[in-house]
Amino acid sequence: MFAQSFNSPESVDYHIGSSSFLISNSGNGQILTDDGLGNLNTLATGVGSGPHGLEVVGDLVYACSGGRLKAYNVLNGNEILNHNINGQFLNGITHKGNDIFITDFLAKKLYRYNSVSGNHNLFASFNSTPNGVVYDYLLDRLLIVGWGGSAPIWEVNLSDSSVSILANTNHFNIDGITLDPCGNYYVSVWGNSAIYKYDANFATPQIFATGQSQPADIFYESNSQTLAIPNSGSNTVNYISINCTPSTVEEHKAKSSYISDNFLYCEEGHKSLYNTCGQLIWKKSASKINIEDLPAGIYILKSNIQSEKIYIQ
Repeated sequence: MFAQSFNSPESVDYHIGSSSFLISNSGNGQILTDDGLGNLNTLATGVGSGPHGLEVVGDLVYACSGGRLKAYNVLNGNEILNHNINGQFLNGITHKGNDIFITDFLAKKLYRYNSVSGNHNLFASFNSTPNGVVYDYLLDRLLIVGWGGSAPIWEVNLSDSSVSILANTNHFNIDGITLDPCGNYYVSVWGNSAIYKYDANFATPQIFATGQSQPADIFYESNSQTLAIPNSGSNTVNYISINCTPSTVEEHKAKSSYISDNFLYCEEGHKSLYNTCGQLIWKKSASKINIEDLPAGIYILKSNIQSEKIYIQ
């Protein structure tokens, strides 16, 4: 790895193991690492077209490169995947479990790649241009933002791949979307070089940050409570602190789970624990579960009847 600088930074994600942000340098085919203090190094070169969207899954970073999906080992930069999606312009990317979801900007499509089978399929289509995508781990759905005038925000059902409009906006050219564990959603808008914040109802957006320059595929890092904004127009990445410490929230009226003496107490029955990147931590069925080995942070506990935010200190 060697020192580097930003060149049309397009997308940001975060690798917990190395405590570093990963940024796609779409201007010169590189993926960079950033320790958050301005110390940049090159992880991968010669990625090809772009790269554009990045998504970290464990110790791998997936990258959208033209019509191909690539992946690199974050620990050593080795390329471990070069899969032809046959896309026209793969742009946004997110994941849930073993499924990687990728938007095709030009073809107006959403593809799903399964990292276990190594196969991909068309998952959904749109009537206008899709750009950024995020897995909404709070409500188990995909959210996709549109490019163009009066850009829409879509919701994609993961069970049947149906597409519905969540919000019709007045924004011109939305690039990225992310969320925090408090249920706030953020979108990056080229039209007025700003970041907008939505609540769970997606009704009345508030300007969250101005003075950006072609803000692209934004990312919220939950441990440091930081919103990372790649500005492709000014070759900068801005980091903004967000105060978000959610309490346990019940979406259905069921008995609340709680933590005491390194144990999670919850209703008996099948349940799954996810981190805020949407990665599955474990599946269990007991009513008393030892959590002393889990790192501090925010988690989502899901069962058949409710979804809760769990804060481990």
